[in-house]
Amino acid sequence: IGCSSFAFSHPGLRHGIWTTPDQHTLTREEATRALENASRENFSMYLMMLSQQLTNETSESIVRSAAGIALKNTMKAKEVERREEMINKWINLDASVKSQIKMGALMALGAKESMVGTTAAQVVEAIANIELPRNEWSELVPTLVNYMSSPESDVNRKKATMEAIGFICEQFDSDAIKVYSNNLMTAIFQGARVEEPSSVIRKASLNALYNSLEFAEENFNHQGERDYIMKVVFEAAQSNDGEICVSAFECLVKIMQLYYEHMSGYMQAGLYKASINAMKSNNVSLALQAIEFWTTVCEVEIDLSERSFEIENFARIGSREIVPVLLILLTQQEEDADEDEWNVAMSAATCLGFLAHCVGKDLLEDNTILNFIQTYITSPDWHQKEAAVMALGTMAEGNIESPLFTDFLRNALPVLLDLMNDPSADVRDSVAWTVGEIMKNYVAFFDTAKVQSVIKCLIDHLNDKRRIATNCAFAIANLCSEYSETAETDQTNDLSPFFNPFVQIFLNLVQKQEQNDSNFKLSLHYALSCFVSASANDCSEGLVSLTNLMLEHLNFTLQHQNVSVDDSLSEVQSNILSVIDALVKRLGKKMVPVADQLMTLLLNILSCSKNTTVADDILNVIKEICGVVEGSFNRYMVALNPILLNVMGSHDDQQ
Repeated sequence: IGCSSFAFSHPGLRHGIWTTPDQHTLTREEATRALENASRENFSMYLMMLSQQLTNETSESIVRSAAGIALKNTMKAKEVERREEMINKWINLDASVKSQIKMGALMALGAKESMVGTTAAQVVEAIANIELPRNEWSELVPTLVNYMSSPESDVNRKKATMEAIGFICEQFDSDAIKVYSNNLMTAIFQGARVEEPSSVIRKASLNALYNSLEFAEENFNHQGERDYIMKVVFEAAQSNDGEICVSAFECLVKIMQLYYEHMSGYMQAGLYKASINAMKSNNVSLALQAIEFWTTVCEVEIDLSERSFEIENFARIGSREIVPVLLILLTQQEEDADEDEWNVAMSAATCLGFLAHCVGKDLLEDNTILNFIQTYITSPDWHQKEAAVMALGTMAEGNIESPLFTDFLRNALPVLLDLMNDPSADVRDSVAWTVGEIMKNYVAFFDTAKVQSVIKCLIDHLNDKRRIATNCAFAIANLCSEYSETAETDQTNDLSPFFNPFVQIFLNLVQKQEQNDSNFKLSLHYALSCFVSASANDCSEGLVSLTNLMLEHLNFTLQHQNVSVDDSLSEVQSNILSVIDALVKRLGKKMVPVADQLMTLLLNILSCSKNTTVADDILNVIKEICGVVEGSFNRYMVALNPILLNVMGSHDDQQ
């Protein structure tokens, strides 16, 4: 049967290809079924039909693209077993069929419609992923290189060719493609160099370069080749086309990450200046990449220092010029910005934090940062005020060891606590986070009165907006960590007066069954767990009472477990179990009177819960109980053993 008659004999198939991109679920399901049925009936013919549709210039681009996607999907899958099955089906195809499909994919790279060319590039990559590791399709890379250098190739073909190269480089590990690396690099630089008149081709080539950098180690080890690569990227970074600049800086970020040891000469030759200028750009995407460049520099230098390797001190050298720019960028916030949407101010704060960690107290030498904080922390403009608070928080996060800075923190703390009543929610949010960072790293530098003023302020603001309250809860947890090591021997400590008030507000808040509160509830339970661990001996009665309350809460979840499969119930159980775990560790032998009650609850939940996280949390608590009751634990083993075997089987099934 010819391919065309095969296609027409399956009226649902052409409809299937047409509707695959459609967003309507039922239509997509029908389309998928039509494609799957055709694939089962005659796989070889099915692939040929898809290939012909991909290369058919009389078909609409959406049909051609859908056919290409369906063709690509016959060779790629996330699941290992399914992937192996697809590879074997391709390998066992008749050689002439494979040859025609490969020729069709290469031909479709020259499609006039960009969408079709991109899909063809994906098909080329899917086939290459199977054949190149098997030393097959040896003509592929030379063909792609020829497409890039041939005067007969138009912009569309070159763009799609470069996309194919980029996809291949992205999907392959470095060893599998190393033999082709020089040829691929030749093609990439053919399109990325400044002499290329088409910005479309340059962008596609720079994207391919980004994907190829991991297997370019040999090129970077040779001075001449490295110089050429950096020349091409640096020229692109200074292009008048903003998108080309962004792509170039994406490459520079990755180059710094992979080849830091080769960067000294290039930093001195212009990268310092170019990157700092790019941070000031009105092009937000470019500014973000330039900031990311310096964040990456810091990350690499921190990692090398921690492993006792020599560093070039790029961050230290550049900090005097970088810091003033970052401080300005901190003020470019948007009110009530989406927390999940990365922006320049967030990126600048992150970079400043890494600089603090990397450079340390030397970052404060010229007082630029401290003067900025002091000047703007009481500004009437909330942007400046929040930026000053964030700058202080990033310094605290960097855990800078400096008497100058600790003195500054002592003076700044009362101002911060006053700002927890600021009308701007953004300011209050940043203050809560900053106080948390200060309490994590510097609580030992404050006297009892100041620590207790912090605790009171944080507890009072647990009723604030959720994002602020969440930061307050984490700040409480950070503060408590300073006291946990000596809690068992301390008769009292700074936290003792606040144990009962905190438990009370905790109970009030967790009883509010508000939607989308899982992160806040998690932070609240975490704070309570830390408070328990840090509680001195004068809180023993309160800890015992809290234990009984937690058992009641856990029992309540058990009553609902058999009628609910909601993930939120498992989250509640995990949260409660985290507190119980802390209580068992803190109370020790004082838990013996409730051990039977607790074990009964744990075993009942464990026997019917399908959630592996809950099971792990329960087993952690059981381990602690075992240490508390010691030899008496044997009485639980008859009930525990079969449940453990069942849990272990469930874990194996999910792995």
